[in-house]
Amino acid sequence: MGTPAPPPHSPNALQAALRRLRPILSWRLTAVSVIVAVNIVIIALYFWSRGGATTHVRVEAVGSHIRAYVDGKMVVEARYE
Repeated sequence: MGTPAPPPHSPNALQAALRRLRPILSWRLTAVSVIVAVNIVIIALYFWSRGGATTHVRVEAVGSHIRAYVDGKMVVEARYE
């Protein structure tokens, strides 16, 4: 007639339940792992780029001469009449 079902708390019952859950858990675990990894990368990039979010712009106007500096480097130098 077939093999009887193991008692609910036996190791064989646990193994059988895990075998049935393995296909469901494998793709969910993979999806969760990918989501967690992407979030960790986004958080790391956020902290890495925080210092670069500030740009210092300085404009000097002396007489008819204008100079513009961005982050300490001269970008524009012009004269106006």
